[in-house]
Amino acid sequence: AFTVYGSAITPCLVAALFWKGATKSGAISSILAGTVTTLVWGEVIKDRMPTQVADLDAVLPAILLSVICLVAVSLATKKQKPTGGD
Repeated sequence: AFTVYGSAITPCLVAALFWKGATKSGAISSILAGTVTTLVWGEVIKDRMPTQVADLDAVLPAILLSVICLVAVSLATKKQKPTGGD
């Protein structure tokens, strides 16, 4: 439970406080990516990786993908400001 909280919810909370460019869609994709990565890493991927990679805690790949999804989706769904003047 703490791994899911750390990898899925924490990036959204930090982005909500410090990045005005974060969007609702970016936050949702971040939470989903962090949660799914944590679960899949522990149940599927970890057993099929070399020992050095398998020894990584699930929070490391999950938080990485969570932040990538947050930034990418937020930038893709960012609303354009009207230019005005017409």
